Parts: sequence; structure tokens; C-alpha cells
Amino acid sequence: MLGFGAVIRGFKGDKVKTGSMVIIIGVWLIFFSLGYFDLRLSRDNVRVFSSGLISLADQDGRHILTGQVIRAPVPTDDGARLFVAVFRHHMPVKDLGVSGYLSLSVKDLSYMDISPGDWIRFKASLRPVRNFKTPGAFDIETWWATRKVLVTGYVKGPLDIAIIGHSDSSVAMGRARYLIEHARKQLLVAIDRVFIGDAKGFAAALLVGESSWLSPEIKEAFSRTGTSHLLAVSGLHMGLMALFIGGLIRFLLLRSQWIALHLPVKKIATLCALIGAIIYMGLAGLSPSAVRATIMVIAFGAAYLFGRPQTPLNSLAIAAWCILIYEPLDLFNISFELSFAAAFFLILFSNYFFILEKDKIGAGWLTVKIGQLRAFILVSIVAALGTAPLVAWYFQRVSILSLPVNMILVPLTSMLILPGLMLGALTMAVSPVLGTYLWKVIGYVIGFGLNIVNHVSVLDWAAISMPRPIIWQVVLFYFAFILLAFALGSLNERKKVQVVVLALAMVSAIVSAVPWPLIIPRQDALRLHVLDVGQGLSQVVELPGQRLMVIDGGGLMGSDFDVGERVVAPFIRTLGYSKIDILVASHPEYDHIGGLPALIRGFRVGEFWTNGDSADGTQSWQDIMKECVKKGIRHRILESDEAFYVKDALIEVMTPGGCHELADTFNARCLVIMISYKGRSMLLTGDIDKNREACLVSNGLADIDVLVVPHHGSKRSSSQAFINAARPILAIVSSGWRNHLGLPKSEIIERYKDIKSRILRTDRDGTITVEIKDHNAVNIQLFVGSDQSVAECYFYNKTPVWRFKWQGYYRSFGDMCDHMPFT
Repeated sequence: MLGFGAVIRGFKGDKVKTGSMVIIIGVWLIFFSLGYFDLRLSRDNVRVFSSGLISLADQDGRHILTGQVIRAPVPTDDGARLFVAVFRHHMPVKDLGVSGYLSLSVKDLSYMDISPGDWIRFKASLRPVRNFKTPGAFDIETWWATRKVLVTGYVKGPLDIAIIGHSDSSVAMGRARYLIEHARKQLLVAIDRVFIGDAKGFAAALLVGESSWLSPEIKEAFSRTGTSHLLAVSGLHMGLMALFIGGLIRFLLLRSQWIALHLPVKKIATLCALIGAIIYMGLAGLSPSAVRATIMVIAFGAAYLFGRPQTPLNSLAIAAWCILIYEPLDLFNISFELSFAAAFFLILFSNYFFILEKDKIGAGWLTVKIGQLRAFILVSIVAALGTAPLVAWYFQRVSILSLPVNMILVPLTSMLILPGLMLGALTMAVSPVLGTYLWKVIGYVIGFGLNIVNHVSVLDWAAISMPRPIIWQVVLFYFAFILLAFALGSLNERKKVQVVVLALAMVSAIVSAVPWPLIIPRQDALRLHVLDVGQGLSQVVELPGQRLMVIDGGGLMGSDFDVGERVVAPFIRTLGYSKIDILVASHPEYDHIGGLPALIRGFRVGEFWTNGDSADGTQSWQDIMKECVKKGIRHRILESDEAFYVKDALIEVMTPGGCHELADTFNARCLVIMISYKGRSMLLTGDIDKNREACLVSNGLADIDVLVVPHHGSKRSSSQAFINAARPILAIVSSGWRNHLGLPKSEIIERYKDIKSRILRTDRDGTITVEIKDHNAVNIQLFVGSDQSVAECYFYNKTPVWRFKWQGYYRSFGDMCDHMPFT
């Protein structure tokens, strides 16, 4: 911030001496270095504090623990989620003290049955928080780390949890926090009672910062319309709440002439507004976004209270430093980056807004109103453009209709919905009937806003998907935007310089906006990506001619984490695709189809293929069918074998066919897909069992180059006869890290090793990519955690070559590469 501030000052003609600039840069580098070490220290402190829980999570089985619920419980699709401070681990021989925060999911438990302050004893399975090793996947480790959580737990049912006490203060939760969390729970119960459907989720998101009642469909609609910021307590909500409270207090104080003449009304109102913002932060559950917004409001409000000159860039920098001192990990939080990017550019363009305001002096009422509307539009445009590169980088999607939808929803939220919700909550404390009536009226307003979002989001052109921009494009775009801010903020000053700056800004903006990954086409090849989706399966196939086939979408049983939305969809966008030409459900089991609804919502889909089986009683299958009907997607039921070419790639889809008497289960009736290209072959088997394998062998299955091992490496598949017939060079196992099924089974792995197959596993090796450019040009790549953590093995003209960008484990990958018989 200081560096940018100095640059802007220099542009505006202030004299900045070389020595001063060196000092500024030196101070900036010192703070950057201190911030880096503080970030490392923060991560280490969280890990040390939770070391006991992490050790338990590394052990198999369930553990009996005692802890205190220190947040208001929140509802989930199949129960409730508790935030627990753990204190004791109970063993048959003795009890041990442990420390750490735990996110605990309890199946079939109502959130109303547990209260903040309850001491509970429970039997839970524990897992360390771990990212999916798939490019573009949601960074769940950082998300939980900002909440001091490194371990999650799962309780099978209410019988495995007991309330053993209650206290309104402890070392983990002070009295003030207890009162706030108790109020949050009461608000959640009241919202649950008054509102219905997505209106309930929207009200809870605004008032208490909980989005668990929001359906995936409405979240996708808000994302496509560029209004997702309304679903989290952020700077907008906190500023509006402060203005509402401050304005109300000022209005009430000015009713008294004596107070107006003898007391500093504005400062009293400002102080009350800051106190109200702090209370609202508590009601929002002290979420990182709420804490950031509160610190920003306090930074600006404190400058006024203490009579300090308000320099916006300095205030913004102070707010950023305070936030990062409080929680260094927020630096990697997308909402932090978006908030400060928007605020930074609004400050930079403030001179231009001031110039426009001067033109309205002495103007008529209509001119003033038109000017206010113009200012609102310009502010929205600047905020949208200031955050657009970050949105494109993280989400690979930009909303085209963000501006008009925000012009409707932001005033609706700021002037009616949020004040109405807060006023209704305050009224309920005095008159529950009146508060309920007020909330019901607000419910109609929320419904009106949600209808707008839903109707706009279904438009094909509401949002466009794009490949992740190159880093220099992001830098160049921001450089152009800063130049534009300087040029517009210095109108009528130094015309020649202004023209040059505007020209540079336009050229930079045009170059940065060009989708180079799409303009420079990828070389025709066949690429198979077996994604790390946990205990499930998702395969993405890039076919020659820039066509895309996705077979299965993964799905985590017993979790509300949407693998399709958070892992598979971001990966496809990182590849640069906005359309899935063929989407395949090999069979309707959740670990294969749970992520498909998100893919259908988020992409254009050409055709949807199934084997004819259905799971009408499951929510995921109902969602798939509903989305296909809604978007007019052709549903093809394949009842007999099919074969077709996509350029030079031959795709063979094998159904149970004449093996119906053997294929008597969902797994056995899987669609099996064989892809042949340039003399190489890949076999994608889904969850077939030994009986279906026998059918494939009897139909002439021969040598396979790449095999996705059937049924995650279970004992029910990979018969010796099947392995002897397929004899894959490379066998890929899709399995979840430390999955409860113990897959893949060691004896199955040994069978493949006995025939000299090379084994790769998604639980250990991350997302696995096999690229075939020619018969003698094969490339294998492992993604092991970040853009710089990649291992590659490629064969050209019968010569194996390997390299890695991450030291340690993948040295063995090089040994495997040297002996892999693709040659």
C-alpha cells in the first residue's frame, strides 16, 4: 500500500526525493519480511497448539474425547456441525490432556439440541484437514487454518455424543463470547421458524454469517450473477450496519435541542456505530470476513474520533496491517484480496469522482439525481474491474451481468433487507409477535431479490468461463488500471501526459484481456486426467480437436463438501474449457455421481450418458435429472455397445450387453470405456466386479497400455484372469487418502506388480495425467500439491526421461520411469 501510495503521489506532481523513495521501499521490504516470518510463525503456532489432536487423527479408529462447544451449532444436510475446543482424550487405562479446535459433524443431530457452552463427551473418527491434490481445487487447508482448525471429526449418530455439563465461561470461551454465541443460536432458531427455503438461508447469511441453509442452486445463481459477496458478512454489510446504527443514533440525539447544542453528536453516533459493528461481528460468528470488515470500519472511524486527517490509502494500509497481525493467514484468503482490491481502486479513482461532483454544484434536483446514479454506476464498475483479474484467477469465470444485478440487489439489501433484519431482531427482544411480522414482510423482499437472481442466472450469457489468466496478464491489467486512475484523476492537467498515459492504459488493458490460452491452441493429443477426489472417481479426458469428455464426478459420503463444485469444476476451468461435450455417469452410486450436479450447473453440456440404471430415491440423482431438464441436455441411455471416432481417437463404450446374467449389480453394470489413439490404449473400468471382468475377457480383451484399476482396487475386482489379459503397462488406482475401506487392497496391488505393471495412486500421487501425442511420445505427470510440485515422466523415441520440481518422495518416481516399458 505504501509503495502504491508513493507512486500515485509521484504521478500527481508531489516532489518525492530519491532518498525518501529509498526509505519507503526499505520500510516496505522490512515489513514484507516481517510479515513472511509472522506467517510462518502463525502456521507453526496453530500446528503446535493442535499437535495432540493431529496425533490422534493419524491413528485409525474412533476416539473418545471431551470438549466444550464454543460456537453456535449450525445445521447441515444430515445433522449438525459443532465447533469444539477439545481438552481430554479418554482411554481404557488413563485419560490424557489434549488441546486443539475441532470441527465436529454429528449425523442425525438437530442443531437445537446443543448449545454454546455445553461440555460434551463423544466418540468420533478424526481426520487431519488435507487439500485435494488437484490443480485449481479449493484450498480447504488455508480456509480451516484461518479458523485455527487442523482436524475434523465425524460422529455416527446422537447415541455417540452426550452432554455432561454447561458453563458460561472457560479458558476457551469468555463470558462475552458466550453471550454472543447464545444470541446467535437464538437468532438461528428464530430465522428457522419464520423464513422458508432460500429466503431462510439468505437471512441467516446476512444476519449471523451462516450459509448452510443456502441450496447449491442459489449459490450457483449468485455466483453467475456476480453477487456472491452479498452472501458473506463483508465490508459492504459492516459499513451498512455502521451507517444504519450511526444514523439512527444521530437521528434520535438530534431530537433533543440541548444535546444537539452541547454534545458532539456526530462523534457519539460514530462511537455507537463502531460498537454496533463489533456486536455485528460477534453475531456473524467472528468469521474472518466479518473481522476484516470490522477492523476496516474501526480504522476509518477511529481517524474521525481522534481528529486525525483521513488519508484513505493510509487508513486502508493500517486496516490491512491490523488484519494480518491478527491473522496472517488471511493474506491467502480470496475475500481478503477481493475486499482490499476493490477498496484500493475506489480510493485511487476518488479524485475522478470528486471532479464529477464539482460539476453538480448549483445544478437542479434532476441533474443531482442523475449525477448520483452515474456515480453509483461508476463505483460499481470500478469495484468490478478492480476485482475482475482475481475473480478470473480463482474462479475462471466472470459475470457479464454483474453490474445491472448489483445495481438492483445492493440498494435492496442495504436500504431494506439488512436494516429490516436487524430491526426485526431487536424488536423480537421486546415483542416477538411484532418482530416476526416485520421479518415476514422482509421475507417477501428477499424473495423478490432471489427471483431476480434466479431468472438472470439461467441466461447462457450471464457469465462466461475462461482459462486461468497468465500471471503477467494480471499484473499488466492492474498496471493499466492504475494508469487509468491517474489519467482520469488529473483531467485538465498536463494534457500531453494524460494522452500518453491513457494510450498506455488502453494497450495494456487490451493485451491483458486477450485469452492467450485459447488463441494459442493446444497440440492435438489424448490426455487422461484421473483426479484426486478422495474416495471416489472422476476422470477427465481431453480428446483431439479440443473436445472434452468427463466420466464421473466423484462424491464424498457423509460430507457436505461438494467435490464437483470445489475440485472437479475448478480443474476443468484451469484446462480452459467452458463446455463438456460428453458427460458420463458410469453408474449411479454417490462416490461417482455426487459431483455431477455441480458440473451440469457450471458448464454447458452436450450430452449426458448413462447405462439405464437410476437412483431415484437419492437427492444427487434427482438433482442431476432436474438440472438436465432445466438446461435441455440430451440424456442418452446406452443399452448396447457403441464405437465412434473423434478425429484419430477411437472411443468404444461397452455396456453389459450379452452378460446381463452376470451383471446383476450397479457396479457390474458400469459403462466401461476404451479409448485408442496412435497405437496406444486406455481402459476406464469404473466399479466393475469379477463377473463383468470375465465378460470383457471372453469378448477378447487384450493388452492395455493404461488401465484405471476397477473398483478402487477392491477384492471384488481385478481377478487374475482379467489382469493377465489386460497386462497394463501403467495401472492407476483412484482411492481416498486413509479411506475407511482400506482401499486399494495390498493383495490386489501385488497382483499388478507380479506382471510388472507400474502403479500410481491418487491418494499418494495426487492427480495423474497421461498424455499421448504419438505412439512413441507418452507423458505422465503427477500433481502433488501446488503449481511447483510436479513430477513428470515422458518417453520420446523409446527413451525414458523424468524430472521433478519437488524433492523427496518422487525420486522413486524417477526409478519407476526408467523401467516403465512404454518403449
